[in-house]
Amino acid sequence: MKLLLTNDDGIQSEGILALARRLSVKHEVLVVAPSFNQSAKGHSATFHEISYTDRGKEGGAHCYALDGTPSDCTRFAIGFLGFRPDLVISGINDGMNIAYDVWLSGTVGAAMEANFFSIPSLAVSVYYNRNRDKKDFTFTYALDYIESRLDFLYDMIKGKSVTLNVNVPMKKWLGERICPLADSIYTALYEKKEDKLNVQLWQDLTPERFYGTDIYYVEKGYVSITPLNINPTDRELIATWNKTT
Repeated sequence: MKLLLTNDDGIQSEGILALARRLSVKHEVLVVAPSFNQSAKGHSATFHEISYTDRGKEGGAHCYALDGTPSDCTRFAIGFLGFRPDLVISGINDGMNIAYDVWLSGTVGAAMEANFFSIPSLAVSVYYNRNRDKKDFTFTYALDYIESRLDFLYDMIKGKSVTLNVNVPMKKWLGERICPLADSIYTALYEKKEDKLNVQLWQDLTPERFYGTDIYYVEKGYVSITPLNINPTDRELIATWNKTT
């Protein structure tokens, strides 16, 4: 299979280089990633000139670093390098991309850019609690999952303009669950200190609050898989509107 790997953590991220080493054993792999960290860039794009560096072989694959956004990297590989992959994989991201965070995520943005070219994609992230689990962080389980289930995931979306948003627990997973996104996980607290107004966003990851969603299952130890479409049109509302007008 021809695979394009990209991310938002940057070309030096262990997540993308480790994935390239694993997958290049059996597949043709090209890596195009940002020159520096571009987390939370969403699906932003660059419309002026972008410089790039051909880094040669790293991690078992040919690598390019781009001074652009994550979605720029996908477009650059396909549109400039002429590399037409069977599948685009964005990640492995250091941290989760769940619930409404997918709209902020550069990992997801880079993956969904492939859908504009009618190419399916995966956005892969490691799910963990930064306060509780950071000292034990590892990409190992996410690497094992993608390596072992790549063909299965590809068969699900082959020929479709779909992105699978995949979150893998930072431990041996119990199984897989295909599920919807949760609602927003953030609450905002405002606290005045020394005549300054400070804003702190807190995450509420209580699984029972989000029953049946990606947060619920990944918190319970499952790999969560959510299919995302590039076209966000609310067709149900259009149909309802047309019936009443």
